[in-house]
Amino acid sequence: LDAAAARTGRVDAVIDDLIVPNGLAFSPDGKTMYLSDSHASRQTVWAFDYDIDTGTPYNRRVFIDMNAHPGRPDGAAVDADGCYWICGNDAGFVHRFTPDGRLDRSIAIPTSKPAMCAFGGPGLDTLFVT
Repeated sequence: LDAAAARTGRVDAVIDDLIVPNGLAFSPDGKTMYLSDSHASRQTVWAFDYDIDTGTPYNRRVFIDMNAHPGRPDGAAVDADGCYWICGNDAGFVHRFTPDGRLDRSIAIPTSKPAMCAFGGPGLDTLFVT
């Protein structure tokens, strides 16, 4: 927040055209922000450049058109290699995309509605899906 916003409590939207925002994640270096819209009319994941000092995303671009893949985009995480993992809700998949947006793998899971994925365990190398 700038000083005026801090005094008034006013916050201006940086991204204001989302219907069902989801899939928020950051690259390992913090310089790329990912954000999806799960709404049936969107099903898109965008990448943004991210200013770490101001907390501001900019340079929005389509990263993944999820209409080309099974499931609506839902919760997401980024692994140590910078790959973006996103739940394919309604389809029972978790998809992994490389930093250039290429589908690297899809893992079928025993539920149709995966909602969130995250990495944990001692080496942060275990994928947890809820």
